[in-house]
Amino acid sequence: MHGAIGTSSSAYQWRPIGKTVNMSQAYTWNVTIPTLPSGSSIRAVYDDRILGSAGSFGGINPPNEGYTMWAISLKPETRGDLLWMEDYAAQSGNLSRSFGPYDPCIHVFTMWDKETVQWSGYSADNGSLLWGPTPSENPWNFYAGAGGALLTDSAAYGKLFSTGYSGIVYCYDLTTGKQLWTYSAPAGLATPYGGYPLGIAAIADEKIYFAVNEHSSGAPYWKGSELHCVDVNTGDKIWTIYAHGASSWGGYGYAVADGYLVFLNVYDMQIYCIGKGPSATTVTAPDTVVPLGSSVVIRGTVTDQTPAAKDTPAISDESMGPWMEYLYMQKPCPADATGVPVTLDAFDPNNNFIHIGTPQAT
Repeated sequence: MHGAIGTSSSAYQWRPIGKTVNMSQAYTWNVTIPTLPSGSSIRAVYDDRILGSAGSFGGINPPNEGYTMWAISLKPETRGDLLWMEDYAAQSGNLSRSFGPYDPCIHVFTMWDKETVQWSGYSADNGSLLWGPTPSENPWNFYAGAGGALLTDSAAYGKLFSTGYSGIVYCYDLTTGKQLWTYSAPAGLATPYGGYPLGIAAIADEKIYFAVNEHSSGAPYWKGSELHCVDVNTGDKIWTIYAHGASSWGGYGYAVADGYLVFLNVYDMQIYCIGKGPSATTVTAPDTVVPLGSSVVIRGTVTDQTPAAKDTPAISDESMGPWMEYLYMQKPCPADATGVPVTLDAFDPNNNFIHIGTPQAT
């Protein structure tokens, strides 16, 4: 990769060096498609179809004159066939409409009306309106997508996720448009918006990650911005950790692979990898016969064995966020941190199961 983002000769391009490529053969298949409306452009490409449009989606530049959506099949047996074409009237009030996320699993694509901060859902099978518009979101989400390398809307698991400068995340059912849950990152007086502007950092393993997504932050950085890990089904917080990662602050990407999230935290300019780590358990007990009725002391440890925190105490899920900030971010040691729960069980000489108890961590 070379050059800068754009469409000129300096744009990102594949530039083979020392190799001649016959571009007339540089494709996998070639089919003739029906004539499409003038000015057509591709909006989304998925395994079985292409979605495209022509015309103006809305706004005052250019004036909203209505638009046309179409779909072309990519299935081998019907490749190149026009699946449907639908004309849509201009949005009243010169609304700035834009094409939104599309979930290929349930064949629903979305449209976003900026001025009213609302979503609508359409069938990717025939272009018909399925639901919407939704109730208006917080007005600060008018600036969704205004800056940063992070998305402010996405679709996954049959759900539409929408956020922005309000610091509020809205989750909708993509089939019905019903609002399923909201999640917020309030900021009080720390920002002019009431919340920390959020962007979608990554979605994986039925979790969605949100990070601060400011367009042009000043210095010093906000003190309370965090990376949020949220359950996609319930909207419940799983964990948070102090982090700056928006593009204008230097964090140009969040990657998830094999259950690990990797990102640059510009609070300290360190690369963090977050995920399940290895642990170690030790147990010691008298190795001699103990008279019946005598007491026995059993001791043990459960320790974290990740490379950066080797042999430190293993910590409960509830205390993990403050504990990680203590270990890596010079935050105070949390006085109420708890270790992982441990139970002691045994089998008697007759192979009967016996619950000994739950030891107290020290």
